[in-house]
Amino acid sequence: MLVAVCFNTFLARRLPLVESILVWCHILGVVIFIPLLALSKKTPGQPIIDFYDGSGWMSNGVATLVGIGGPMTALIGFDCSIHMCMFIIPSYSLP
Repeated sequence: MLVAVCFNTFLARRLPLVESILVWCHILGVVIFIPLLALSKKTPGQPIIDFYDGSGWMSNGVATLVGIGGPMTALIGFDCSIHMCMFIIPSYSLP
């Protein structure tokens, strides 16, 4: 966070240069990754079909739904209903 604040405060004029460098790094990464993936040695495998449920729930679906609650709320935030309300009711304002 300190690096981001210092960069945006003191080196903001260099931001287009840094963004250009990062775009070229992504392009080079794709150019290198696709041939590497296409030319790599293929080994026969099997799909993932075995699931381990060590939690004791009655099924893998229930265990997944119970376990996804925490990460999902951390990613969407608790204030998403307020943000959705602002889009649905544009004339909404606080008194």
